[in-house]
Amino acid sequence: MEDELVGSGRFARLGIRGRRSGESRSVNVGFVEEPDGSLLVAAGSPDAAWARNLLAEPDCTVTMGSGCSSPRRSRSTTTTRVEAGPCGS
Repeated sequence: MEDELVGSGRFARLGIRGRRSGESRSVNVGFVEEPDGSLLVAAGSPDAAWARNLLAEPDCTVTMGSGCSSPRRSRSTTTTRVEAGPCGS
């Protein structure tokens, strides 16, 4: 089911690193693509573990529709903006 959500192009899978464990984690999130190519995602709560992980370690990967992953860097405030680039960049 999760792969189908990401494959639909309406959700993105963020590959992140646990802030305490250092282990790889992933989360599927809805997003809005901004004019500059960044992805705007919002945690349901400021205490969401994945958002706190991005605050601690902003490097992540993003997988969208076609299954293509690319490295990204997040900028977190009250929402999370993931700077995007073309897949494979």
